[in-house]
Amino acid sequence: MALDHAADGIRVNALLLGPTLTSATTAAHAAELGRKSPLGELHTPKDGAEAALFLASDGARLITGVLLPLDGGRSLPSW
Repeated sequence: MALDHAADGIRVNALLLGPTLTSATTAAHAAELGRKSPLGELHTPKDGAEAALFLASDGARLITGVLLPLDGGRSLPSW
């Protein structure tokens, strides 16, 4: 899609969200999931919103075709 729409000035990117810390997440579950992340914590809805806002901003005007993991490193191959 990124290649199909680049000539129209349309950028196509995706956020790949890992487990999210919300008010419904119990402390024990958050701790367990955090231990499974190289960075040791879960992202929050605010983290996801900030990443999306960045990709929609002029600061990311030359970024297209990117799959951006927001998962604390869980998707790293060596992990």
